[in-house]
Amino acid sequence: MRVMLVSESGATREVMRAVLDLLGAEVVEEASDAQDALSKVTVFGPDLLLADWEMPGMNGVSLVREVRRQGNSTVAILITAQVEKARVMDAIEAGVNDFVVLPFTPDFLSSRITETLARTA
Repeated sequence: MRVMLVSESGATREVMRAVLDLLGAEVVEEASDAQDALSKVTVFGPDLLLADWEMPGMNGVSLVREVRRQGNSTVAILITAQVEKARVMDAIEAGVNDFVVLPFTPDFLSSRITETLARTA
């Protein structure tokens, strides 16, 4: 499994990377923001995009929308504290596959990733 982590927080990326190591991710690429991720996603070709919803500049929903516009169907999970229905519906329409609500435990993140990948396979 090839995974791209997108978060401005190094600590958040570290926790996500530890969970992915336990899940057996083969290659993990990191990006500190959505623009950085866009410059890498086509070349890297992730199976899973795990990104913060709120980031400076381009947010996670806009990132997924742009990835989908480019024809990439990678599974996308957003990390968020925002669960308002209108925002969630906008994210789903943009192509987001699932959400992880903050704060999360490593076990919850692991189960959400596993369930989402199984559902979208």
